[in-house]
Amino acid sequence: WRAIVVDTFNSRLGSPDDISTVVARASATHVNLLYVQVRRRGDAFYLDGSEPLPEGVAIEGGFDPLGDLIAKGRAAGLEVHALVTLGPVWHLSTAPTDPRHVFTRHGFQNGRAVEGAENWLTRTLQPDGNGTSMEGYRFGNDYWLDFGHPAAASYVVDLVTRLVQRYPVDGVHLD
Repeated sequence: WRAIVVDTFNSRLGSPDDISTVVARASATHVNLLYVQVRRRGDAFYLDGSEPLPEGVAIEGGFDPLGDLIAKGRAAGLEVHALVTLGPVWHLSTAPTDPRHVFTRHGFQNGRAVEGAENWLTRTLQPDGNGTSMEGYRFGNDYWLDFGHPAAASYVVDLVTRLVQRYPVDGVHLD
């Protein structure tokens, strides 16, 4: 394999032209496999999933980033593997605008932590003298799902299962 990682923090996948650019660059460097980050922080670069598109990405006319990438990549002789970042689900001090986002449903609502079993975020017991960890829920810049929570674990399994059932990816890599 000769592969390239397409991380969606630095590579644009928001339009058919963006997808064509990624495929053209991959072909020019003679790779045969793309590891494409399709989930970053509780969002998805594909339409047929349970999570919203990333903040600021507007898909026009039914364009599906992953679907288009699979079609164009295969036409160019490339395998397309989905790279799914599972743990971190948010990073800003304000909540996502889409109410379907896992952070809004199972993390923080209206600036307060969701109470009880509906809170799926992991939490540290370390003291926080300066308030930057949002009552122990934030680690560095990110909030993370607690995979020890049965509902959060089921959510992740369902998320990946739905992805592979709906998209003919050549592989799935969990981060």
